[in-house]
Amino acid sequence: LFRYKREGNVMCGIAGIIDASNTNLKSSIDYMRDVMAYRGPDGYGSVVFPQAGVALGHRRLSLLDLSEMGAQPMSYKNGNLVITYNGEVYNFIEIRSELEKMGYIFKSNTDTEVILAAYDKWGTACLEKFNGMFAFAIWDQIKKELFLARDRLGIKPLYYLIHNDLFIFASEIKAILTYLKDKPEINKRAVDVYMSFGYVPGENTMFKDIKRLLPGHYIVRKEDGSVVKRNYWDFYFENTMDKGIDYYLSKLKSLLNHAIDLRLRSDVPLGIFLSGGLDSSAVVAMLAPRVSENLKTFSIAYDFGSDFNETDYARMIARQFNTEHHEFIVSPSQFKDFIPDYVWHMDEPVTESAAISLYYISKMAKSFVTVVVSGEGSDELFAGYDFYYYNKIIEIYRRVIGSKGAAILGEKISPFFQN
Repeated sequence: LFRYKREGNVMCGIAGIIDASNTNLKSSIDYMRDVMAYRGPDGYGSVVFPQAGVALGHRRLSLLDLSEMGAQPMSYKNGNLVITYNGEVYNFIEIRSELEKMGYIFKSNTDTEVILAAYDKWGTACLEKFNGMFAFAIWDQIKKELFLARDRLGIKPLYYLIHNDLFIFASEIKAILTYLKDKPEINKRAVDVYMSFGYVPGENTMFKDIKRLLPGHYIVRKEDGSVVKRNYWDFYFENTMDKGIDYYLSKLKSLLNHAIDLRLRSDVPLGIFLSGGLDSSAVVAMLAPRVSENLKTFSIAYDFGSDFNETDYARMIARQFNTEHHEFIVSPSQFKDFIPDYVWHMDEPVTESAAISLYYISKMAKSFVTVVVSGEGSDELFAGYDFYYYNKIIEIYRRVIGSKGAAILGEKISPFFQN
């Protein structure tokens, strides 16, 4: 389950600078922040520590505690800890309760304040507590350290650049580019990788020296300028005995119910992206009994013929669960209108055509809701694409006829899966 905010997977924008040579940090961080103004239309702020050469900026999209108590950058411990944060920690209520039993007192109802208190208590180990999607930076004024972290699966974006004593980060590459006097060179090796895979994997980007913080990783930039980068989480598979289909069905349903319950904690209107597939339909079916009002569901189709239109399935589910259903049809003429904006927001080229649909439907849905739940990611988790089956066949034959024979076989049968 993923939650999308406004225009695609967008919720708040963060930026930061460590540059002792900059005598105008306030102006610099404000400009970086406002390049991403669309990420946070509900508020903005910045804070500067001139003696440390540090500045943090934030654009806000309000989800929890819509009052000014949730404004960022948020200070804690008399200003000794300051955070700029993009995302949502779904289990913040449970963590807050644990901290309150230890004597912590909270002024707001935000997960932002809970992150700060958790860092104060557990340091970087606080990440082990968080269930959510996030990218945040905490400046520790006592230690003179910057703590930068990204969620376990890398749902929320975070980029950074290190050059000598300069350290800058932001939710988007374009914000980093505004700070640089000389634009970075194109990463030619990344271009080659992109042409092979359709995206740039790992920490590298299309821009030389600009990196993405990898999922499940954090960085600590220390007072002496040294940088510590660590992997705090990774997934693994336990080699256990088969417990039977009934056990796994029950466990899956329990996990889905728990995930949905956690995602109902925001203070803003909620919707669902409904394609009519198994994933989004299951989300509607499980979510409908939990809400008092009719769910708002959203579907998209292309005006290119029936092969590009799955709205009949979405309508079936919408009727079954009595949702307030909205459909958006994209015609060829509309592409020229929103593709330039789409490219601007993406920062780097991506060959995933479904991202265009997601971008368009998000723009449409924002007129009705602030938060959208979807089944995004389930095709990858449950092997929902034909090429997974194709790869399985290749691996079976590879064991029998060797790598060369498997390659020849792949050339023969791949057109079937492409069609």
